[in-house]
Amino acid sequence: MAKTTINQIYKNIFTQEEINSIYNAIEKSHNDSTVVLPIYRQKAYFTDLPQSIKDRVTNLANEIFNKKLKLTEICFANYSMREGMEDPILSPHFDNTFEEERFTIDVQLKSNIKWPIVVEGKPFTLNDNEAVTFSGTHQIHWREDRKFHKDDFIDMLFCHFSEDSDSPLKISLQERMETENSAIFWINKFYQDIMKRLKNE
Repeated sequence: MAKTTINQIYKNIFTQEEINSIYNAIEKSHNDSTVVLPIYRQKAYFTDLPQSIKDRVTNLANEIFNKKLKLTEICFANYSMREGMEDPILSPHFDNTFEEERFTIDVQLKSNIKWPIVVEGKPFTLNDNEAVTFSGTHQIHWREDRKFHKDDFIDMLFCHFSEDSDSPLKISLQERMETENSAIFWINKFYQDIMKRLKNE
């Protein structure tokens, strides 16, 4: 289990000017910083954002988690059926590409749908300019099963933080195995629920 697991919704993350600056940066991003991730059925923008945005989310993370943290990854993502994308689905997973614990802030910027984020069985429904916090490396998270229509969309900003230390603790093999076992449980339940829904349609 993560050393720090705070699962809560926070409101009014950015000012409108800050949100505009994020979209301006995305509009100017180059193709080589934009990828479609089929496994998550999202379009991700790994482009640099204004320093004021990075400072804002870092200060928020330090305040929420009560730790000295540094921003290690930040990504803008769009979920929709635009550009031939398949119906978005986000199954239970954890962020297993990181060697050290990550403290995660997921910010919903704009949307025209409700699509709850689920953290270990607990759903969090965000409004625009709200965020939910969790440990992406230690807590299994996903999105509720939902059918997208052609004009549905949701824009997110994923912010990952690690401890601001010269030698942060690595995730142990025991921690990794426990998290993987938890992921298997939630993945099985997720797809069982989908099969039940499809049977009843």
